[in-house]
Amino acid sequence: IFLTAVDFDSATAKIQKLRQSPIAQELVDVLRLLQSDRRRLVSVVPNTSVPLKVHATYSRVEIIAAFGLRYTGAEVSGVQFAKDLGADLAFVTLNKTEKHFSASTMYADTALSSSIFQWESQSATAATSGPGMRYQNHREMGTSFHLFVRDWKNDPETRTTMPYMYFGPADYMSHEGSKPMRIRWHLQFPLPADVLMRSKVIAS
Repeated sequence: IFLTAVDFDSATAKIQKLRQSPIAQELVDVLRLLQSDRRRLVSVVPNTSVPLKVHATYSRVEIIAAFGLRYTGAEVSGVQFAKDLGADLAFVTLNKTEKHFSASTMYADTALSSSIFQWESQSATAATSGPGMRYQNHREMGTSFHLFVRDWKNDPETRTTMPYMYFGPADYMSHEGSKPMRIRWHLQFPLPADVLMRSKVIAS
């Protein structure tokens, strides 16, 4: 369309012709896709001072610092409690292998839907314990629960440590068992479609 010279008088006609071309329709479809829910967006959690955005990725050090905790390099727990903010931080690796995880940490962590995530507590956590009761009654106790999830401990190609994606705050729904507790959490921010699909593939 624009292979010939374009001047002021012919521009309108050429633009009109472009609008009717298959190329223009394809471009419109791409723009609609980018504006749809399938595009991954990061969101700010309202009413919080934590400088993290949902569906953005962070290292463990960045996460701990954001919640006001001091990183000493000795934290190996899959969950930590930021007492000053009343926030439980759960660090989840979906693809667990015996190389990096013991039998007691091969948890059934997976996204069941875009808004429901199944998470298993540490093997020593009883439903009647302090943390167990806090998970179940976080609304009444004024605490919160936050999920940080990564596919692998190390990137399969580069072997570098993978960051965690912040799944955002979650609300307790129900649980089964004790030591560990298998808890279903309702995510306040639905997962992007590609993240949900990847979680299900890894879990299978």
